[in-house]
Amino acid sequence: MRTRLFFCLMVLASAFSWAEVRIEPPEDWEVGSGYQYNMTYYAQVLRADGTYIDHAESILAAFDALGVCRGAINPIEGPNGRLFQLGIAGDSVEELGLVLKVLDAVTGETYLVQETVDFISDAVVPEDGLSNPLQLHVVGEDVSLQLEAGWNLVALTRPVTAESLGRLLAEVPMRVESNAYVRCASVEDFQVGVGYWIFSETERRIELIPDMTQSSWNGPELVKGWNLVGASSDTPEWLPLAKYMFKWDGRGYEPTAKPALGVWVYRE
Repeated sequence: MRTRLFFCLMVLASAFSWAEVRIEPPEDWEVGSGYQYNMTYYAQVLRADGTYIDHAESILAAFDALGVCRGAINPIEGPNGRLFQLGIAGDSVEELGLVLKVLDAVTGETYLVQETVDFISDAVVPEDGLSNPLQLHVVGEDVSLQLEAGWNLVALTRPVTAESLGRLLAEVPMRVESNAYVRCASVEDFQVGVGYWIFSETERRIELIPDMTQSSWNGPELVKGWNLVGASSDTPEWLPLAKYMFKWDGRGYEPTAKPALGVWVYRE
């Protein structure tokens, strides 16, 4: 009886262990058909602590500036450990600055990769990549903005590159100035932690790349009255001053006890 019970517990433990690491890729991490060109990219990805993201369920993916997936793959066994043999598709012979993201099956989090990829048709990068893959590095959680169809209340969680700010400016975002909504006229109108309204015809993503030259930054300070702000954590510095908070659910405002990526906050 004791042996049978031990065997059953071992089976259940194995099942739970498998369930914990079974990762389903996001729906938009699928490559469409009809691309004319392809390249192969060999890489290993390191976490901030220097350990490799190499669980069999982890995924490395490449995206263009519009957030369209150009390639996604699980790691394979290589002569020097597991690595990603990523096939990337494209419609042009060359395309600069494709964004890389990795889904870490151990943490369940999606991270942005510091390095980008320059697409070149038929290239194999590096040529000896199976035995000597590129070493990539995560730079924190994904900072791209996921838009729903309709009005979106969003905020930057950290500084991004000038190119990313230009991409964001093209979306005609609105900000609050003197108790009125005004259109952002230049990239200087953007500040980390400030809330912005963006209208989108469809559900899509705006790819943003962190500005790695800026390792620290300041968010907005709450003034008395209502503030349109955003936060990437549950405990921003201004939280003790917030008396009321309302977030946008895509149709209207609803009260919230936790900060959001875009939120109206009232300070007495």
